[in-house]
Amino acid sequence: MLFSSLSQLITEKYPGTISAYPLDCELSDVTIAESSTIEPPSDRLGIYKKAQLTDNLPLPLCLFCAGFPAQASIDRLRDNGTNYIIVPDEFANEAIVFILSLFQNTLEQQKLYADLMYMLASDEDLGVVFSEFSKRSECQMLAVDVSGKVLAHSTPFLVDHPHWQHSIQVGYLDDYLIEYILSYRIKNNLVVHAKPFIVYCDRLKMYIKAIRVMTNMEIVGYIFMGCHSGAFPNFSDTLMSLFSKKLLNVLITRKSYPSANFNLYHNILTDIIYGATGDEISRRIATAKITFPPHMRVIVLQTNYFVGNKYLQDTLIPRVSSVFPDAPKLLKDGALVSFFEVNEAGDLSPDVYQNLLQLANDNKILVGISNVFQNPGDLYSHYQQALQVLSIAKRSTEQQRIFFFSDYAFYVLIDSIDDKSILAHCLHPILSKLEAYDAEKNTELYETLKVYAQTGYSKNMTADLMFLHRNTVNYRIQQITDLFSIDFSDYTLLFKLQYSFYIDSYLKNRYISLTPHVKTEP
Repeated sequence: MLFSSLSQLITEKYPGTISAYPLDCELSDVTIAESSTIEPPSDRLGIYKKAQLTDNLPLPLCLFCAGFPAQASIDRLRDNGTNYIIVPDEFANEAIVFILSLFQNTLEQQKLYADLMYMLASDEDLGVVFSEFSKRSECQMLAVDVSGKVLAHSTPFLVDHPHWQHSIQVGYLDDYLIEYILSYRIKNNLVVHAKPFIVYCDRLKMYIKAIRVMTNMEIVGYIFMGCHSGAFPNFSDTLMSLFSKKLLNVLITRKSYPSANFNLYHNILTDIIYGATGDEISRRIATAKITFPPHMRVIVLQTNYFVGNKYLQDTLIPRVSSVFPDAPKLLKDGALVSFFEVNEAGDLSPDVYQNLLQLANDNKILVGISNVFQNPGDLYSHYQQALQVLSIAKRSTEQQRIFFFSDYAFYVLIDSIDDKSILAHCLHPILSKLEAYDAEKNTELYETLKVYAQTGYSKNMTADLMFLHRNTVNYRIQQITDLFSIDFSDYTLLFKLQYSFYIDSYLKNRYISLTPHVKTEP
């Protein structure tokens, strides 16, 4: 504490006090002078009784006198260039207690500051640092990004306001608080800067010190420090600036997240995946002023065996980021979740599809892809689609890596049936007859009819997929007609055959996809 600051406090608090500080200096401690022969160090305030101010006293640089001494003693202090404070007798004892309490707080604050610096240097979680500061200073702490997502807060968070308490509970600020933050600067005509500033909240009866977290002259977050008395620690401005740098570092240097703005997408994606409502997401997207592609698909990458988050975090995310650096991504339940832009028809570009396929093959992972959608609020339901198709994919005996929900929607539907024993009774009897005939005659009538049904009874497509001549397909279809009295003009029968083959392939874990979902034209 500066001697001048202490002098001002004492002069305002105790009437009749006189002081002077010809050589203002920083005080680190206080010493009650028990002996008149020992001179305190220059950075300590010496506390003396008026009777001790004799001509033989070695005068310190900084002196407090309890009671008014003789005028000659005061003149000697002035002539010596001593910084002094002299308090009238009736306030002397109270003033000494007050000064001792001030310096006790100063020492405690110095230790707190040192401890917090160590925690920050040790890369301690910001929420833990906030909690330690709050516990030892009685100041509440909160950090949010520009969309309103709560990034860190002191625990416990004790603010008598339902909006603040609810926001801490759910993890993002509600409309009331977002509007308050956004409108305050405009209402008070404040200049945008990255320095701490103090406002007073009538509703909370609290002084709030705030700092904007900024990069490239854009606000990406806020840090708030709340105190009912307004007596913030004397190092709080420095601390807020350090907190701001720490938060910005978290936002822009997290693995595979190249910018603070990119991190907003990541945070909103996280909240969507963890179940935030569509209205909440729409409001936060508008607040953050970020845009999403007009048409999207959710893509989930997952190993078909457990490898742990360390592999996903340290290996898979960097590999995916090297191929798709602009795609927001997060880890959830052992899977990597992202969303990609597609065209209006829902097609992935050939480059994106080939890169996904290469990633899947190189890293032995499965890729689940949702249907196409437009509203970011629908991202969660489409995330569920990707998970559902991956559940099917893990049981598949086919050597595929990429699975589109639309290709496997029927499988997802029958997978939701609790009593799977009913499925075998839904099969058309010709399937078992074809398999028995193939086993006896070494033919491929079952597979031919299966592909024929799955292609919508197209002989040309069947020939292409089975690498057969069209005449061979015609011959096999005629065989099936003659041997088993199948009438391919019966549309009801055709539908039964189609769903029978789908059910049979489900029971055998042999799922087939025929739809490319890739935009082939340049």
